[in-house]
Amino acid sequence: MTIDNWISVLDKKPENVHNVIMGGACCEVCYNIDIGFYEDGQWSMKNGDDVKWPVTHWMPIPEPPK
Repeated sequence: MTIDNWISVLDKKPENVHNVIMGGACCEVCYNIDIGFYEDGQWSMKNGDDVKWPVTHWMPIPEPPK
């Protein structure tokens, strides 16, 4: 994956209840990347907890290796 695969949340949001890789800065020196989903205007972690940092970009989860 390259940076070109990231989609800005300003350009497009994922469909409801769709697991994605999400990323966002929590401070000036740290960038978080995790798996979560977007539902009814709210980002959540894969386990259902609220995301504690602003999600700025996301991408679909790639197909697993064969």
